[in-house]
Amino acid sequence: MDTLRGIPEHIEAEFGDSILARDEAVALLGGAPGLGPPDLCWLQKAPKARSLLGGSAEAQGYYHYVLGRDVSSTAAVAAYFALLNSKVEPCGVLQGLWSPEFSIQRGFYCCYDALSCMDLRCELCVPGGVVAGCVDAAGALHDATPQRFMAAQVSSFIRAMLYDPELRVNGGSVIAYEPCASAAAERALLGCVMALYQDGSLPGALQDMYAQQGCGVLPEHMDVALAALWQHFRRRQRWEAAAAFFRQLAAVHPAATLLWGAAQRC
Repeated sequence: MDTLRGIPEHIEAEFGDSILARDEAVALLGGAPGLGPPDLCWLQKAPKARSLLGGSAEAQGYYHYVLGRDVSSTAAVAAYFALLNSKVEPCGVLQGLWSPEFSIQRGFYCCYDALSCMDLRCELCVPGGVVAGCVDAAGALHDATPQRFMAAQVSSFIRAMLYDPELRVNGGSVIAYEPCASAAAERALLGCVMALYQDGSLPGALQDMYAQQGCGVLPEHMDVALAALWQHFRRRQRWEAAAAFFRQLAAVHPAATLLWGAAQRC
């Protein structure tokens, strides 16, 4: 079978259409900066062998969208490809008569880095491994440096926290994972955020949003990274950890002082 257990996918009408559409979206975002689209996971699948009743043995393109996955390194993306590979559904005895068993031959995982307006792309080669690069609005290729992985990870986190919940629930082929599902993942993310504020990448690269923080803090324009972090701590009711982080961040980014005070009142 060509399906992945528990993963809703689209089948491309023309091979590679979803990657071409991604290229067009990245080109448009270069002139109108924003948080960007959810991550795109594209897979090339092909039958391991023809079924007994014949059928096409050509490769086909499949894709789905992702929110909240760890994209901090090629190893993290390789782990997602391994997860998908484990979900390839085998054919039953009778199904094998008309529907051959498929395997994943190649894949792309694309994560939009809203800070640099580039698309971080990790390619799965079978056999081989995962290699990474970045594509800008003009279609030029760039190296996937640790700094760009860091920015892509923070961009992915912001989208996962702030995108409309209706998209997460009713997005069809949008798969929403819980970002920072472990204490180690949270520490790694907060380290990335702190580093990006320290080097000046945040908050200037992202447009402000109008947010109501509550807890005695009036609505105001604030950068989306702070808004996403506040949402993260609020959902988990981890106010002590929030106060500690925002206090540290306030030394670099004074606007975080408001959230430090708000977290102390919760």
